[in-house]
Amino acid sequence: MTRVIALALLAGAVIVIAGIALAGPAPATLVVNPTSDMNSKVDPGGSPQPPSFSYSLTATRSQINWKITGFPQWLQPSAASGRTPAAVTFTFNATGLTPGTYTAAIRFSGQGTDQTTVAARLLIAEPPPEPPPTNYLVESIYPPVSYVTTGCPTDPGGAPPCEKLTAE
Repeated sequence: MTRVIALALLAGAVIVIAGIALAGPAPATLVVNPTSDMNSKVDPGGSPQPPSFSYSLTATRSQINWKITGFPQWLQPSAASGRTPAAVTFTFNATGLTPGTYTAAIRFSGQGTDQTTVAARLLIAEPPPEPPPTNYLVESIYPPVSYVTTGCPTDPGGAPPCEKLTAE
């Protein structure tokens, strides 16, 4: 807010009018601390690490209302709006998400002030490839092969029996 004060000075017969502009107090600004981005990773079968991030919301003077927008379903704030001073914790939730990288721009805005944007990123790692089997069950590739000893008589009467050898 700007106020203008006009002064009239009488110096003999000359009137001097001077204008002085006085600025009012600057509007309160929302302060987000820290201003660092949120990054989390989920390994196969695990949970997000780190699981959450916390931010402190204050105002440069007095108290102001604030709100948070732009958060996706996989990142939930403990509150989406309120009044300063406040602390807000964002919790990552990877349930139902497929491997890949998810990003979002989280916007903190105060009543009548500019906004602060913080990036959020969630990386869901691919599961490792299946290891090759460590033991193999080998079944016969060819049908069993039979061998017969040589010199067997064609008429087994009175002769010793032939031996049949089977390869397996």
